[in-house]
Amino acid sequence: MGEPPSTSLMAMAARADNGGTTRHSVASTAWRATATVSAYYALFGAYIPWLSRWMEDVAGLSGPVIGLVFTVSTLARILLGPLTSAWAEGRRDRRTPILVLGSVTLLAFLALVPRGAVVKDLLLLLVTQVTVWGLIAFLEAALFRLTGKAEGPAYGVARGLASFAFILGNFGVGLLIDRFGSGAILVWMIATSALMLAGGAAMTPEPQVASKGQPFAARLAEGLGLLRRPAFFLLAFAAGIIQGAHQYYYIFSNLIWREAQGFSGTVIGSLQALGVFAEVLFLMFVAGRMERISPAMLVALGAAASLVRWTGLALEPGIALLVPLQILHAMTFAFTFLGTMRGIQELWGDARGATAQMIYQSLANAPATAAASYAAGLLYGAGLGARGYLGMSAIAGLGALLALLLLLRERRARAAGG
Repeated sequence: MGEPPSTSLMAMAARADNGGTTRHSVASTAWRATATVSAYYALFGAYIPWLSRWMEDVAGLSGPVIGLVFTVSTLARILLGPLTSAWAEGRRDRRTPILVLGSVTLLAFLALVPRGAVVKDLLLLLVTQVTVWGLIAFLEAALFRLTGKAEGPAYGVARGLASFAFILGNFGVGLLIDRFGSGAILVWMIATSALMLAGGAAMTPEPQVASKGQPFAARLAEGLGLLRRPAFFLLAFAAGIIQGAHQYYYIFSNLIWREAQGFSGTVIGSLQALGVFAEVLFLMFVAGRMERISPAMLVALGAAASLVRWTGLALEPGIALLVPLQILHAMTFAFTFLGTMRGIQELWGDARGATAQMIYQSLANAPATAAASYAAGLLYGAGLGARGYLGMSAIAGLGALLALLLLLRERRARAAGG
């Protein structure tokens, strides 16, 4: 008699996995993943702050049209995220969604080079908004899954390098714009997309058998069903809301510091860099020492820091207080981020980690970010200036409430377990 189907699949996976391990050592696998994710964040670091400038300066799009592109793309991410994760779970190799989304991203950027019809540009920009953001779930899951072994970089070091690549993309493109103009933005995004795609192709093949042969509709239903687990629901929406509360800072801090407080561009750039450097240093040198702190506690601490940070910024403090408030980015973002990654891993493991990441990104983070962005626009438009940060404090308070419920649930579960 032959092996039962499930046994045969596992045997095939083991043989394929052993082949991959032979070709690529554990350390090599981890470093390849780190390089790929770093290339992505070098792209993302330029894409987030500079895409709108390319859209205005090079594509000639108006402010309302640019806003419409971002709004429609956010709605598309909410719809397409679960569909993408269900499709990805049916692939034989976990690299497939990275390679497919990366290829579409690169092709879309290349197709933006020839100047032509506005409709073409709009459609291509919408495509990149979906694919660039969609890559996060699969890349972050791969980095968490493949690092932190006996050999190769620890997860915190790998993720810290990726955050440093984000800074490189942000500042590097700024320097290129000063030297070559706004056309350099697209050149950078094409180059880093190509590097990311090459890195993804060089990553160790990872066979995936958990959902092989399962119908697409069933995979989609299972992915959406992850939110029925109370712990994941609370984790996803607590983290999504806390991260969303950054939107007033991301969108309007430049204007507030320049117009209301009179800071120079150098001071503003230094303040923003300080926050990201604090994040990098935390991930590289501190995160690995915090394994005893539970995911729920990390998210709760991130929420508490958000309340302090946004309320403090609402007071228009001087440099002496702005420095520690910016260093709190290591908590408002990085504590929340790390708690989310670890929480997803603990709840769903390697098999469903990427799907859970996508569900979190599309159904919790994206809606919270969109709502917070809309609220931020209303607050700033009402002439509140720095006082608008109090609206973000209120949003963070909602995230803190969900984080507290998650923490209480975690402690009850531990007490019940003895």
